[in-house]
Amino acid sequence: MSDFSNVPQGSYLPPGQNDPNHQKRLFLAVAIVMGLTFLWQTFFMPPVPQETLAPDAGTGQSAVTPPSGQGTVIAPDESEPSSSVEIPERVVTFQTRAFDLAFSNVGGGISRAILKNDEPGVWQNYKFEQVSGEKGAEPRSVDLALTRPGQSIPGASQLTGDIALPFDARYQVEERANGVTFRAQTREVVLTKAFEFAETGYDLKARYSVTNRTDATKKAQLVVTYPAYYDPALVPEASFFAPPPDQIQAMALDDGSPERLDVRGASEEESFKGPVQFAGFDQRYFLGAVFPANGAMTHSRIATSPDGRYESQIVFDLGALTPGQTVHRDVGFFMGPKSIDVLNRVSEAAMQGKLSAQLPADGGSEAKLVAQNPELAESIDFGWWAVLCRALLFVLKFFESLTHNWGVAIILLTVLVKLLLYPLSHKQMASMEAMRRIQPQIQELQKKYADDREKLGMEQMKLFQENKVNPFGGCLPLLVQMPVWFALYRTLYSSFELYREPLIVGWISDLTQPDPYYVLPLAMGVTMFITQKMQPQMGDARQAKMMLYFMPIFFTFIMLNLPAGLTLYIFTNNLLSIAQQAWLRRRFAVADATAGSASAKASKDKTSKGK
Repeated sequence: MSDFSNVPQGSYLPPGQNDPNHQKRLFLAVAIVMGLTFLWQTFFMPPVPQETLAPDAGTGQSAVTPPSGQGTVIAPDESEPSSSVEIPERVVTFQTRAFDLAFSNVGGGISRAILKNDEPGVWQNYKFEQVSGEKGAEPRSVDLALTRPGQSIPGASQLTGDIALPFDARYQVEERANGVTFRAQTREVVLTKAFEFAETGYDLKARYSVTNRTDATKKAQLVVTYPAYYDPALVPEASFFAPPPDQIQAMALDDGSPERLDVRGASEEESFKGPVQFAGFDQRYFLGAVFPANGAMTHSRIATSPDGRYESQIVFDLGALTPGQTVHRDVGFFMGPKSIDVLNRVSEAAMQGKLSAQLPADGGSEAKLVAQNPELAESIDFGWWAVLCRALLFVLKFFESLTHNWGVAIILLTVLVKLLLYPLSHKQMASMEAMRRIQPQIQELQKKYADDREKLGMEQMKLFQENKVNPFGGCLPLLVQMPVWFALYRTLYSSFELYREPLIVGWISDLTQPDPYYVLPLAMGVTMFITQKMQPQMGDARQAKMMLYFMPIFFTFIMLNLPAGLTLYIFTNNLLSIAQQAWLRRRFAVADATAGSASAKASKDKTSKGK
């Protein structure tokens, strides 16, 4: 690899006393805020300051440089270390419930990791397939060890410092029932890697052992890499109304801070000081990562290039190795779906030293180190809405457990939010109905004071006070709903639980993708028009009519390319609002009729008494 070399907040100004057209402007403000938010997240999110790395000591090249060819190492012949042989390439394959695995002795790592459904009773097999950005493309299996010629492979390693071993070294192989051991040896060093896996679970475990064979003390660093390749042509470019469908990034969690780097116009590289919790390759709904058993004396590097190469590395400072000394570094690998339950389960097991894959006890120098929590769930990019997204996902999972359909779960979530906001929405609609009843009086005032805007405003406010009408009563429920919209969007965009989940198979087969037939966006636009139509006319009649048609068309256009799950939520919310408004109108009509009858009767009684 070659050398990798505040948006202003919009404000909404409430209308003055002489301008009651606040609700139309509020809808416009909501639309603009949504559009600007998507534009900001898609195009203008500030990148992390870049840092150009100095060459690593002892190698004269960056540690993220991919292998340039097939390496030759000294054969592990203790009696004659000067004899060298070419070790033939060898691939060892395994099948588990979670993986189709292959290990290669060129680099000593994982050359294939095709995911399989480890929980058939929980997930469907199609969730472990990806659909590329090409129109009409067939789904393909997810391989989290996908690299291109010239790249290293996940788990490949490099020794730098006073002793060196390249990424592309060839290893002797010892195959076992539940793993493989690689061993490479030069006149200076022996590097052994023992990989272990279990029949179930998306985690692996490996022990890297480095032995100083010289008669002098040597300083060394061990670099463990997780590279990947993803064809940039398969990732469609984002537009204003179509956020990027995939999140393809090199990633590291460094001292609790998620660091990400995607492919840009030039090769880029960044370095972080550690301690490292994990480093790897993020595919939006899937994660391939390596994490240290302990983050002491570690730092990380991530890099990308425009041709679709990604590189994430953990660098272990091994310190000074005395003659004959062996040091060990244990690492875990996660290659699986970004299900929050799975990620937390693996992280908890790693923190307790109880990964599903177990290595034998060892008395090496790291045996007494306390394991750390890799916090793999931090790979889920919920953005600013993390707390609300996790709450929504918790509720959705509960409803899905009852209905076994994530689309129905979204509908039930909408009903729940509507119930929680009922006091606010009822107050809003009551205010709107009260506004409707005094609309003739407002129109009379507008005619009477057409040439005196200040007097018109004063008389309108007086009318509002006499009838106990709050002209701003409709703002709060909509403002409260906005965070739910944004959080649901991020939940759909980032949660494996919702990935490729259908509402109705054959129509909406994936709630995280747009409705392919545009039925939901159009239905949402119609229901928004009805809700607008049911509101009392405010302000200038021509302006109100323009907003009546503009807002539904504008929102429909936005929703054409957004996840169907979000459109389903807004559509259901509109239906509930229409029903609530119709019920409230009927209730007010009954109350007005009762009040009218009582008033007529009182007037009649008063007349009778007068006679």
